[in-house]
Amino acid sequence: MFYIDSLGGVDRFDFDATSGTISNRVRWFTLEKLGIPGIPDGMTIDSDGNLWVAVVGASRVVKVDGSKSETLLDTVNIPTEQVTSVTFGGQNLDELYVTTGFIYFRGVKPSRPAAGAIYRVTGLGVQGLPAANFKLND
Repeated sequence: MFYIDSLGGVDRFDFDATSGTISNRVRWFTLEKLGIPGIPDGMTIDSDGNLWVAVVGASRVVKVDGSKSETLLDTVNIPTEQVTSVTFGGQNLDELYVTTGFIYFRGVKPSRPAAGAIYRVTGLGVQGLPAANFKLND
């Protein structure tokens, strides 16, 4: 299981699906160690186990190896600075949807129509995973 702390980085945990417990927290990657400016925000995982992370303040989504820490595999540039989250969609889960923000950030007012838009990225050669249904207990 992976967890983002926007002020720190991405951590990986062991997860026991039967008991629902997590353990063995390890810092998986930080943008600084990968030489990338910005703040990690939303993320998703593809069917190969790699992470796709939105980077606020860097106009990009990064693909990070899910099996080897601190390993950058790819970068997708987005034409606005505030890249906030990502998810896979489309009929075959092979389209990456990227959300962006439209707020004052670091003293800069973003410009429309690029800021605050949702982007669809195709041709990446990967697929996401179907959503897992679950029920929260009251």
